[in-house]
Amino acid sequence: MPKKSYASAGDRAESRIGSGADKFNKGGAWVKRLTLLCDKLHADDEVSSESTTAAARFGRTLYIARQGGKKPTPEIEALKVEFDVDNVVNATFTGEIDGGAASGLHAEMMIVRHVLEAHVGVTKKQLAALGLQIGTTKGCCLDCAGWLNEQGIPHTPTNGKPSLMWRHPTTLSLYRHFNTKADNEFINLKFYKAVGREEIEA
Repeated sequence: MPKKSYASAGDRAESRIGSGADKFNKGGAWVKRLTLLCDKLHADDEVSSESTTAAARFGRTLYIARQGGKKPTPEIEALKVEFDVDNVVNATFTGEIDGGAASGLHAEMMIVRHVLEAHVGVTKKQLAALGLQIGTTKGCCLDCAGWLNEQGIPHTPTNGKPSLMWRHPTTLSLYRHFNTKADNEFINLKFYKAVGREEIEA
């Protein structure tokens, strides 16, 4: 549910980042294979280094999404056999948010959003029990890792960094993080939920 104040948004962002440590990441039999698939798709498509590719297995479906760059171009029939699925779905978010680009909606979160929209009645708390596992290039940022860890969803290990822009997969609220040190010791960490809004210091 969207936060009603910048202070609550800041508190939520801080707790999510704290949940991002790999010690909270659940083990998953498919994560390594999904991560390797993401790396291969990324290399094969020669996309920008700023883009990210994610893949997930949920039920009998393989989901693939890309943040930035062109659409992923998987070999669908081969992937059906490799991942023992019946369908391969492009879950890349192509819509606009507040009349503009969906900046900050990471590829992993695109998949989460797509799965929840495609499976009406399934809640985020049920995704892990129903078998969702996610892989990504570059490692999950602390925001994605924290959100996935809190839901118990196995995923590629974190890269240990907060994202400068991150959107919640269901509310699409935007969080920005500034003034961070390389070792993730936060100084003057600021959070705000939407483009153009006044910065609020936590």
